[in-house]
Amino acid sequence: MIRLAATLAVAVLSAGACTIGEQPPDPSQALTKAASLLATVRSVNATIKFTKAPISFQGFALVSANTAIQLPESNSDTRYTVKQGDISIGIQVVISDATYLRLPFSNFQKLTPAQASEVPDISKLFKGLPAVIPNGTSQQYVTTESVNGRDAYKITTVYSAEQVHGLLDQLNSSGPVNATIWVDKSSSQILKAVLDGPFGDEGKEANVEVVITQTNGTVSISSPTP
Repeated sequence: MIRLAATLAVAVLSAGACTIGEQPPDPSQALTKAASLLATVRSVNATIKFTKAPISFQGFALVSANTAIQLPESNSDTRYTVKQGDISIGIQVVISDATYLRLPFSNFQKLTPAQASEVPDISKLFKGLPAVIPNGTSQQYVTTESVNGRDAYKITTVYSAEQVHGLLDQLNSSGPVNATIWVDKSSSQILKAVLDGPFGDEGKEANVEVVITQTNGTVSISSPTP
């Protein structure tokens, strides 16, 4: 009896979080399929959190963002929470025919191309992800766990500084970036992704968490009146 219990315990540990008899997914295939699916979506709604070291633009340190994006047009409407010193404020960035910024208690202002280049373009992140997601190194399936009530494969991988900078200009990493990606077990949709690496201000360790709340929903973005 003791020997049987020990044998069962070893079997359970070896299987990890997979159901007994279920083979763990191939992480490369899972990420490739997820990337291909993401490339077909026409809109994305997502929330983003920035933690650890600050990531700054125009004197603002990013805290969080709530974004709606039209693809492939790359139009976006993003509401950021940012910090200026110890004060948290909300700003809005709309990118359509140009880039528009609205600060607290003010109207939208149309930015020049030079000014716009300093503002995060979240649509670029989602437009670039399909090409980057399957091309990391050290891909590894970790476990299967629930993300917002949906079973998802948790997969880790590593991206180069160049790959991450190509996703968002503000992510200037001084070295490789660790990524954890949750892929819906049934649909292959990416539900969540976390990047962790030295891409904060002054090359410090920072963290970006992206949660995709909806794809292919109704998103309408028009240019605001300055």
